Amino acid sequence: MPIISLPIPNKEKLSLRLNILSCTDLSDFMEKFFFPCFISTSKSSEINILSHIIEYEDGCYIVSSRVTPHIIQCDFSNKKDFVYFVYSRNKITWCNDRGKGVLQNGGFIIFDCNKPFKYEFHIETDVVYFLLPKSFLCVGKNVFVNNICSIKNTRYDDVLIELILGLFNYDNQVKVKLAAITSLLAIALYENDVVNLVTKSESEFKKMISLIRMNIGNSELCLNFIASELHMSKSKAQKVFYKNGTSFRVVLKQSRVDALAIKLLSEGNKTINKICFDCGFKTVANANIQFKKIHHMSLSEYRRVQRIKKITS
Repeated sequence: MPIISLPIPNKEKLSLRLNILSCTDLSDFMEKFFFPCFISTSKSSEINILSHIIEYEDGCYIVSSRVTPHIIQCDFSNKKDFVYFVYSRNKITWCNDRGKGVLQNGGFIIFDCNKPFKYEFHIETDVVYFLLPKSFLCVGKNVFVNNICSIKNTRYDDVLIELILGLFNYDNQVKVKLAAITSLLAIALYENDVVNLVTKSESEFKKMISLIRMNIGNSELCLNFIASELHMSKSKAQKVFYKNGTSFRVVLKQSRVDALAIKLLSEGNKTINKICFDCGFKTVANANIQFKKIHHMSLSEYRRVQRIKKITS
C-alpha cells in the first residue's frame, strides 16, 4: 500500500494512498507515473511496499521504501543520460548482460541507464532509489558510470541516508539537501573508481575518433559523414575538433598513418599497395608522403626496420 507524494507546479503537495493488490498493479502504476519496471515475487509470496516517491525538476526521482522480498526488472532505455542508484540496508543481488553480484550486508549499487538490469531484495528491508540525470553529479560535465558497480561500506553511508530521508520532510532545504546528497554520491563514486569524468566536447571528440577509425578504409570519408552519424551539424562537428586543439583533416591523416603502421606489421602477407588502399589512401605515393612526415621513412623502410627489430629482440 504505497503512499505516493509528489510536488506539483504550484508548490502544493499532492499525497495519494494506493491499494496495490498485485505485482502487476504496482508495475503498471510505476510505468505510468515514473519509469518502466517489471515487479515479481518468488513462489507465492505477497508483496507489501510502503513508499515515498518524489519527482524533482529535470527528471530526478527519489524513492524511499520499506519492502518485502521481490524482484525488480528495469528498462531505462529512454533515459540514457541518467544514472540509477539503489541502496539497501540488507542483502541485495543484481544482474544484467555484463555481470551479477551480491551485497550480503547491503550497500549501494549503481547502474548506467543504457541497458536493462534486474535486482532482488531477499528479506524485508529499507531501501532508497535514485534516478538522477548525470549532470546532477557534476555540473557542466558528462558522467560516465560503469554499466554496473557496487559500493560497499562507504564512509558517507550514514550521512547519505540521513539526508535522503530528510528529503521527504518538505521543508525549504530540499534543494540544498539534494545538492549535498549528489555531491557525496559523486565523491563516493570517484573514490571507488566507478565514474570517469569527461567534458561534453571530449566525449563527442572520442566518438568522432572512433567513427574515423571504424571507417578508415573509406577513401571518401568526410566531415559531413561524421556529423551525420552523430546527429549534429557540420559546423558543430568542426567546433568539437577545434575545442580539442585539432581539425578533422589532421585527425584523419594521423588515423590513416596509424592504421598503416599497424597493418604493415600485422598483415605481413599483404602488399604495401593493398594496405595503402585498405587504409583509405587513393595512391601509394600520397600514403608514402603522409607516412614520411610522421615516421621519417618510407613504407617499405618502416616495414623492413620493424621486422628486423622483431627478429633481434
